[in-house]
Amino acid sequence: MDLNNQFPGGLGAGGGRGPRSPAPRNYSGTGPLTEPEAIALADFTRAHDFRLVIAWHSQGEEIYWGYEGLEPPESEQITNLLRTSRATGRCATWRAGPGTRTGSSRTGGGPGSRSRWGGVNPLPMSQFWPIWSRTIGVMLAGLAV
Repeated sequence: MDLNNQFPGGLGAGGGRGPRSPAPRNYSGTGPLTEPEAIALADFTRAHDFRLVIAWHSQGEEIYWGYEGLEPPESEQITNLLRTSRATGRCATWRAGPGTRTGSSRTGGGPGSRSRWGGVNPLPMSQFWPIWSRTIGVMLAGLAV
């Protein structure tokens, strides 16, 4: 299940991408918020007044922010702070397309970003600590916002 595409942030059920039936990778479900994991995460996020939401993804080395002009004005500044707090290496910053964090923007949520780390999924557990060591600065910077 691709939880990112389960959220009602424009793509809904994958926007025609990926497999049309359950698969170990890129399956987005039959519609937005149809899977228990996505429903639980959406309900949890809506039930709390978070100052910042950082959606963590397993592919790429990028941080996305904003979507359709619905983001609060401070989102770009916060995302640039997160990008510069990254421990080593490159990290591109892009305006976001639909996905987990952007679903929150569409429903009036606060600032946030969607961060991608790692390589092609599913990632092996052996990549957990190397990715964590490169990205802990982003999480700590998020706590300071």
